[in-house]
Amino acid sequence: MKKRIIRFSQVAYVGCLLIGITQCLSFARIGDSLEQLRDRYGRPKSLMEKDKELTIVEYEKEDLFLEFTLLDQKTEGVRVTGKLNQQEADVFLSRNCSVEKSSDFLTHTPKSQSKVFHFWKSYSFPDGSRADFFSMANGWEDYATLVIESAKMRANQNLKKDTEDNTAMNEAEKRVDRIESKEPGLDRGKKVIRKLAPEGSSLREYQEKLYSSIGSRWNLQIQQRMAQVGVDRVVIRFEVNPDGSITGLDVIEGNPNSMLSVVSSDSIQQSSNLIGPFPPALLKEKPDGFFWELAFIIYQTNNHKN
Repeated sequence: MKKRIIRFSQVAYVGCLLIGITQCLSFARIGDSLEQLRDRYGRPKSLMEKDKELTIVEYEKEDLFLEFTLLDQKTEGVRVTGKLNQQEADVFLSRNCSVEKSSDFLTHTPKSQSKVFHFWKSYSFPDGSRADFFSMANGWEDYATLVIESAKMRANQNLKKDTEDNTAMNEAEKRVDRIESKEPGLDRGKKVIRKLAPEGSSLREYQEKLYSSIGSRWNLQIQQRMAQVGVDRVVIRFEVNPDGSITGLDVIEGNPNSMLSVVSSDSIQQSSNLIGPFPPALLKEKPDGFFWELAFIIYQTNNHKN
């Protein structure tokens, strides 16, 4: 009888341990996949792709709004907003950051921000992750925000910022070079280069109409923004669907963040659905639509006459 009691106690202990582990795993953590988020929280309030590399997943639970940022299909950022007290923030931190409880957090309140925030606490961890816990002075006093970013997320943000800074500096140097140039009569020309299907085909007829629509919008925007566009060249690939819509824009050559890329992409998007669906002959030839590439070029000319 005594042995049975011991065995029953052991089983009960294991059962409690498993329950504890299950409860612990019911919270999302840095490193979780989208499937794990869905398993723990259910269907998200919203899910969106950002910058072609980040996935933002949002949930509303009780009086909290939760936002998870996925990079390379893994959660690398957590943002919790709502009625969140210090003890709950500490629990979120302990479950999302790989650090022993005895580790010291670096905590401070920015003096220059004292009129903006009720409080601000920053935490840094040995693995390179970082967190901020704060409450806005112009909001509800019982509402706070906790932001946790993994080391990978911080590195990605720094790389993106460096890339944007370098792009801005390159554009600035090009503009200053043009301003400081001693050559008289410098001007810029513009053109769009396209490859057309054989003459007389239904595909070529459709391409010419689409090219005319895109080109007219592009020329108008370039005229309005020529001062912001330097000598540049981009090639954009996109898909034309049988219903006339345009999808899948991709800058395959050139800087996707340049003003020329922005203007050219916008001109293509504005032409979506304007030409109408494929005529019967083209629909028979291209039932799944077709891919097309256009090269947009701003080049330098010299119109000075002696």
